[in-house]
Amino acid sequence: MGKWVIICNPNEYDVVGTFNVLENINWKQSTDIQKGDLVYIYVTKPYGEIKFETKVIEVNLKEAVIDDSKYVIDGSNFENYGRYMELQLLKKFDDGLLSYDSLKRFGLKAVQGPSRVSAELEEFILERTSQLKQINDRRYFFVFQNKSYDEEYSGGYLWAPQLGENGKRNSHWDEMKNVKKGDLIIHSFFKKIVAISVAKRDVFESERPLELPDQWNNKGWRVDTEYFTIKNPIITSDHMNELMKLQPTKNAPFNRIGRGNTGYLFSSNKEMSEYIINETVAVQKTDNEKKALLDLLKNKENKTIESKLDNELIDEIDEVLSSLPTQEVNYKPEPKKRSEAIINGGNKTYPRDKKIAANALNRAKHNCEIEETHPSFIRRSSKTKYAEPHHIIPMANQGSFDNSLDVEANIISLCSNCHNQIHYGNEAAELIETLYKKRREELAQAGIPICLEELLKLY
Repeated sequence: MGKWVIICNPNEYDVVGTFNVLENINWKQSTDIQKGDLVYIYVTKPYGEIKFETKVIEVNLKEAVIDDSKYVIDGSNFENYGRYMELQLLKKFDDGLLSYDSLKRFGLKAVQGPSRVSAELEEFILERTSQLKQINDRRYFFVFQNKSYDEEYSGGYLWAPQLGENGKRNSHWDEMKNVKKGDLIIHSFFKKIVAISVAKRDVFESERPLELPDQWNNKGWRVDTEYFTIKNPIITSDHMNELMKLQPTKNAPFNRIGRGNTGYLFSSNKEMSEYIINETVAVQKTDNEKKALLDLLKNKENKTIESKLDNELIDEIDEVLSSLPTQEVNYKPEPKKRSEAIINGGNKTYPRDKKIAANALNRAKHNCEIEETHPSFIRRSSKTKYAEPHHIIPMANQGSFDNSLDVEANIISLCSNCHNQIHYGNEAAELIETLYKKRREELAQAGIPICLEELLKLY
């Protein structure tokens, strides 16, 4: 099966309007496109992006037979062409998912006529469209945390027992089994929406964290999440009429008289979650807070390749720690040649070395380097305190530095709370400044000098 890119000028043909009404169109056939091939339609300015994926269902037609005349603006280049094909719409792409600037980095040449899709470009398109599928497949949840918000927020997770004291299952705990990586969760604490989070990984079985009350059974379900705390929360009772209209019909968070159902985790949906986030955005005081909330709704933060690699490093570090016993790490900061860039998810990225990250945690004795007394727990596999590695100068900026950023001098050990606060918190700059002061000299010795003002601009 061949794959092609063809060009449409919206000043000549309104293909967007056509596909809002029709599923099939005729197109002039000037190449060796075969029946069954895939054809991507690139729409020129003002769009400047691939907007449609189609399939060729007929070729070598002598004339165009589908009536789309109301969408033809200038048909002089189309009429009496001599050979036509019929295209069937498969997918629509929006929001600049496949823009020209990104396409040209992966093999799309000047957009002038039909061209074959190269292997590199095909890989990029598949990666981008799989991201779209993940966003479209995202599920939404609503959690009541009146008993456990502080502990769960500090640890960056949700946790619920599998069974009650009577050995019976509860639907609001069983709902945990439906949470997957990338899902969005609305957090309620005494009738206030205090946080929004995105699941960092699929749900998994986990013993009850020690900091949670022992009134629950030990065996449970856990979801690690990226919390974004809300400085000015909305109160659910102020919006109950709208929430009652939007919430799901099954396993909804609120009962028929507008009170929260007794339980922990409930279903939400896109409409309800969008309403809550948009209403929350409206009462925030800074543009940064508003943008961060809207980015969570669009699932941007966890969809960037760099964030994905950072999260994978955190997820996989147990593997290294279990085979690398805690020990004193003799590290002398010095310049290290950066690794070669790789193409990952349609972007140029740089690899992370799990052993170097583990060394950085061992250097800090697995304590939080913001404050050693910050709470943690013991890793199951390595029996060390749980801490997360964080690159002070983000790896996304490696291309601007001649020497490697993936060195112990640039990796700090943090508790989950501080790590999340750096990425999402209102006072992130203060934490970054604290870390900068700790490592400024080592960064310079490692050949990656940077001033505080420049560093803050990278976040």
